[in-house]
Amino acid sequence: MRRLKTVLVTALLCLSLPGRAVPEQPVPYRHINDLSGCTLPTASADSLEAVLCAFDDTTGNQIYAVVTLDLEDMSIEEYANRLFNSWGIGTRENNNGVLILIKAKKDSGDRGGVRIEVGDGLAGVINDARAGRIIDRYMMDYLAAGDMFGAIRSACSVIMPLAAGEFGSDGSDFDKKDDDLTGGFAAGFVVFIMVLLLFIFLSRKNKGNGPGASGGSGGPIIFPRGGGGFSGGGGFSGGFGGGGGGFSSGGGASRGF
Repeated sequence: MRRLKTVLVTALLCLSLPGRAVPEQPVPYRHINDLSGCTLPTASADSLEAVLCAFDDTTGNQIYAVVTLDLEDMSIEEYANRLFNSWGIGTRENNNGVLILIKAKKDSGDRGGVRIEVGDGLAGVINDARAGRIIDRYMMDYLAAGDMFGAIRSACSVIMPLAAGEFGSDGSDFDKKDDDLTGGFAAGFVVFIMVLLLFIFLSRKNKGNGPGASGGSGGPIIFPRGGGGFSGGGGFSGGFGGGGGGFSSGGGASRGF
């Protein structure tokens, strides 16, 4: 018991050390967060933001991507875990969040890093080995070429169906089909997203035609929360409800590049 108390006190002291804070979640809330300010192309990021918002709205699973230039003197594992839990990615009930963290290079002499941090509720589906495989097979080529957005998009194309149970409730089908995914998965992913967006569109339309609906076209059709959705004059504005209190105890995988 005394040893347990010592461990707990030490952990609390470590959490309170100065200079170990992670950034607060930007407002309006977004799934795609470029903290570097200049790494991700806006139009492409907005398109993926819309897809991740739809995925969140339909399945309840939250996938966040963060690009930063500074890990605040922390390892990428510590930074990702602190950021995940500070932002509360996923829901409190299901801990069903995933964070894709990329530490971009400041210059040619700098070293980059990538981390997939997995909420406890998805750890059985996206275990450490699968998280590492996603990085190795679907992200590293993009990262080596300096394409941060391509790496995020490619990772999401695998994480989304995994989290949604498309590879079985325990993700075991992913292990069997992984060798075939790089050649034929892109087309299947496009179909998956089209079906997802169609489902949400019909769901919103049915709700709008239901009793007590106000009608009209003043609100977004697909993404109703916080003023998000597509507007006629610009890109996706983000604006969903933010993290729901999800937690990760440190599962996932990391790589340097």
